[in-house]
Amino acid sequence: MPKFWVTPIAAVFFLCAPSAEAGVIVPIPSVPGSSYMTVEGINDSNQIAGYYNTPDGAYHGFVGDLNGNYTTFDAGPGGSVVHGLNNAGDVTGTAYDKVGDFIGKAFVRTPGGIIKLITKDGASFDGYADGITNKTVFVGARYQLTDKLYEFGYYGKGRAYTADLTVPFNTYQTRPRGINKHGEVAGFFLDMDHAVNESIPDSGFVLKDGVAARVIYPDADAFNTFLFGLNDRGAIVGSWLNTAQTAEHGFLYNFEKNRFKLLDVPGHSFSEALAINHAGLVTITTEDNSYLYCPEKRTCPLDSESAKDIPDRWISAAKLSHRVPCENACIGSPHKSLALQNPTADRAAIARGV
Repeated sequence: MPKFWVTPIAAVFFLCAPSAEAGVIVPIPSVPGSSYMTVEGINDSNQIAGYYNTPDGAYHGFVGDLNGNYTTFDAGPGGSVVHGLNNAGDVTGTAYDKVGDFIGKAFVRTPGGIIKLITKDGASFDGYADGITNKTVFVGARYQLTDKLYEFGYYGKGRAYTADLTVPFNTYQTRPRGINKHGEVAGFFLDMDHAVNESIPDSGFVLKDGVAARVIYPDADAFNTFLFGLNDRGAIVGSWLNTAQTAEHGFLYNFEKNRFKLLDVPGHSFSEALAINHAGLVTITTEDNSYLYCPEKRTCPLDSESAKDIPDRWISAAKLSHRVPCENACIGSPHKSLALQNPTADRAAIARGV
């Protein structure tokens, strides 16, 4: 899936003393016949959801349990990717018209397997749906191509787009990824000022209590910061990419204390922490498999001879993240002057790499 790249920034950090108990990372069983699997959601019943690749290059959705009992599905004739899961079993994601598509339609799948495209003003749209709460409130982004590819964040409920989601930064690509029952949102964005000042990074963001906070991982080699999900306790998961783009590191983020805990999978260069439930269980995807992080080994619902201990070591940022009050509670588009383009022409241009 596409991401945004930035230049490194300098930051100062220190290590907090580790606690006596370590967490553990355990492999999650793969979907049979898959060549790659990503777990993007985990709910409070330890049900998981995500997507997997098959040798023909297609993406397919799945939902199931940590023991590998999966129900697979396609939300479109060209397959689908899954991004969100709530406690009821509702799943969100993107449905594709054909294998190899980069752009698809946002959808929601009910626990009973009914798949419906999300609508805006009565029509489906190009984009995706992501984190979803128990009241089927979700966030996502829709695509629009004018002089460049724009990504507009939005809120949805049920099966419909309800409002634009805006961050008070100079951006044309906003990617909200997670939302909790309190209405707090985590995601990442591309900063337009980066084009003229490379010291300004593309960053993660958190929306809380009408304030938007810019989040940057505190490492001098950090190239980008992604925030992917959060639970109802406000614990956030994400990853940071190094300057050479040769390694990505998953993390758990404590927003109130502005500190990070690395969740790297030993033996892997790329790790993304994608979802977290109320108990603090985290799904992590590497370049070839998915894993579960448990904060306590004795209560972990998965066990394996391949399990790896992870020390409880936190990295604290030297200063608080940049915080800016939202206008109108972060609802409303900053791009109102942009006319809606022809969706068919947009998809063709994006496929050509325009």
